[in-house]
Amino acid sequence: MWWPTYAPPFRESFARDSMGGEMKPSQPLSVCSGPRSPRSPRQRPSRGLARPDVGLSLFRCGLRLWIFGGILCGCAPRLSPEMVELARDAGAQVECAPLQERIISIVDAMASEPEDGAVSMEWGIPHRRLASKQAILEALSALGVEHRVVSMPDRHVPVENIVVELPGTGAGPGGAPASEVLQLTAHFDVWYTAADDNTSGVVSALEAIAILRNLELSRSIQVLFYDMEETGIDGSLAWWDRYGNNQVHAVLNLDAIAYASDKPGSQAAPPGFRLPSKGNFILGLGNGAARHHLRWMAELSAEIPDSAAFLAVYGPADNEHPATNDFHRSDHSPAWSRGLPGIFMTDTANLRNPHYHQPTDLPDTLDPAFHCGVTRLVVGSMAAYAEAP
Repeated sequence: MWWPTYAPPFRESFARDSMGGEMKPSQPLSVCSGPRSPRSPRQRPSRGLARPDVGLSLFRCGLRLWIFGGILCGCAPRLSPEMVELARDAGAQVECAPLQERIISIVDAMASEPEDGAVSMEWGIPHRRLASKQAILEALSALGVEHRVVSMPDRHVPVENIVVELPGTGAGPGGAPASEVLQLTAHFDVWYTAADDNTSGVVSALEAIAILRNLELSRSIQVLFYDMEETGIDGSLAWWDRYGNNQVHAVLNLDAIAYASDKPGSQAAPPGFRLPSKGNFILGLGNGAARHHLRWMAELSAEIPDSAAFLAVYGPADNEHPATNDFHRSDHSPAWSRGLPGIFMTDTANLRNPHYHQPTDLPDTLDPAFHCGVTRLVVGSMAAYAEAP
């Protein structure tokens, strides 16, 4: 995830109302209804989505999602029981231990890699990309998955993106056309030897390929490992400039998804945003076009066993103001700029992780169980999106 456009004080809590007082939870709201009476502990917690100027906090797996103020009007088309079951089964195939082992392996390889000289000199910190690129190529070859490296030298920095195509069948339970393409994206270049930003996203995307390639899904899936994100999303900009929309149905971008903390005050927020004080959730930030996909992911987070707690937020996709500009800090931005549905999945990086863009962003600072839960949600959601209306 590239640099923010502002520097919020780490661990500052923005969970305040407009007068500066502590926010108090209102009655919980469901996805499709207004306030209702509190549920018993045995009932499933309510789920919902909020605009970014509405305070919210989330709790799942014994916690609860509270919405302060408004909720999106209308309802997303429901996922069928077959689609939910497909997501459960796909997410359950994720194995936790190999994820952390692969992160450690890639970080160790990057530690012995020479710096990317020109970029490191320009930015003043070590930039690396070759070891992670090689690890991706070796993993794809071991899986027997066809892939290609797409060189794009026309940017101000040379770009080499890696792409995997998983063709759809058009014959899954949802019957969506195979010509529609879902993109799963993660950047592989890093500052220092970054475990969270973004070796965690790379490893989850590789796991998704290993599982989704064996499923007969209606829509096609394109997995993109982007180069040069940290220099200003150059890899994704180059891709979209060359190929355009190209039948893209929706984009799920993974960037820094493995750091979590249960400590109060561990979660900060951009100006004008209100988030829970504990950084123990994965954030899904979507544009208006992705509101249905956010609802489905929120639903699936309660259905997929051992999924990570998920907080779904949608906001304006413009790139004109300090807060909304900050929403574009990763490779989903070109999709948003074209009005396509896009979700930015993140642990919020510098808003939670004190090791962001530091030499201390190492595997032993991550939460492997949290990362595994996020990966389960990613894999299950991609399977469901391939069949969703």
